[in-house]
Amino acid sequence: MAILDDIKTLLGEALGLAQGSRDWQRDTPLLGSVAELDSAAVIHIIASLEERYGIQFNDEDIDASLFETVGSLVAFVEGKLA
Repeated sequence: MAILDDIKTLLGEALGLAQGSRDWQRDTPLLGSVAELDSAAVIHIIASLEERYGIQFNDEDIDASLFETVGSLVAFVEGKLA
C-alpha cells in the first residue's frame, strides 16, 4: 500500500492536484481523464519515479497503457522493484 500512496502523492505534486489525488484508487483513470497529464507532466513523473525508486524506464516501457490508471503505473513500479 505504501507504493500506491507514494505514487498518488507524486502524481498530485506533478500535476498540481495534491488535494484531489489523495482520493484516487488503483482504478482511477489518468490518461484522457486528467487534463493536467500532458507530455511535460509525463516526463516529470518518469524522472521523479526514476529518482525516487532508483529504477530506469526504457523507451519501450513508455506507452499510453502505462498511464492508463493509477494502478497501471503502480504495477509498473512494483514490477521494476521486484
